[in-house]
Amino acid sequence: MQVAFHLGVHATDEDRLIRSLLRNREALSRQGCSIPAPGRYRAVIRQMLAPARFPVPAETDQPLLGRICDDDAPRRLILSHDAFLGLPARAISNEGFYGRAGRRAAALAGLFPEAGCEFHMALRNPATLLPALLALSGGSDYTGFMQDLDPLRLSWVPVVQQIRQSVPRARLVLWCDEDSPVLWGDLLQGLAGPGAALLAHGRTDRIEPLLSETGRARLRSALAAGPALAGASLRAMMAAHLERDALPGALETEICLPGWDSDLVAEMTMNYDRDTAGIAAMDGVEMVLP
Repeated sequence: MQVAFHLGVHATDEDRLIRSLLRNREALSRQGCSIPAPGRYRAVIRQMLAPARFPVPAETDQPLLGRICDDDAPRRLILSHDAFLGLPARAISNEGFYGRAGRRAAALAGLFPEAGCEFHMALRNPATLLPALLALSGGSDYTGFMQDLDPLRLSWVPVVQQIRQSVPRARLVLWCDEDSPVLWGDLLQGLAGPGAALLAHGRTDRIEPLLSETGRARLRSALAAGPALAGASLRAMMAAHLERDALPGALETEICLPGWDSDLVAEMTMNYDRDTAGIAAMDGVEMVLP
């Protein structure tokens, strides 16, 4: 069995990826791919990963599998939760940005010690992610939330390194959330696993809310006019429609945090671009690119 964990992160797909996959649940089930409803496993896994139980006690695959999945022998199991790496309020700590990512990834892999393990995760520009995390944490105290960390020092590089070091045998698939509308079909296929038939539903779920009504109609018509597209051909079509038919402001994010200005945001964005380029070149990392 192969277990694919979609780690989110917070304020990226907001459960849209798993909802798109669930639209293909019946077809994927026929291929041996099980996608349990999130309500079946999120509370169970949250309890098993509670700090009081860290590290997760050793147990066999089968008891947990029976609690969260109707199929007792799936070829592939897909689990998704943006809190797998922790709660939004703990994304920033004295350990840094998602400072427990490695330990939590290892704990997740330990839930199914006999299975192969994959992690799929979106990265997001810290300049737009930090305001979203602060809002999700339910707080308004920016200074307390930041734990005296300089926003310019927040980087995805240590996060990815922690996961690679903690679970070196796991497949690690990453992408930039900013590219998700164009990549959505690839992300769905990636989670469905190697050899999965082309998914019939959901490939435009992320891009359509960003398009005008005319744009959505154009995209649907273009997809219906010819053979099913995938890979580079689908990405090119999505990018062209997004460039031409995006709703005004749909691709913009308003940032308002104490002490922040346009120069800081520009420098954080430059750092993010540099970091993601470096991450894409890391051994053991598969970066999905537009």
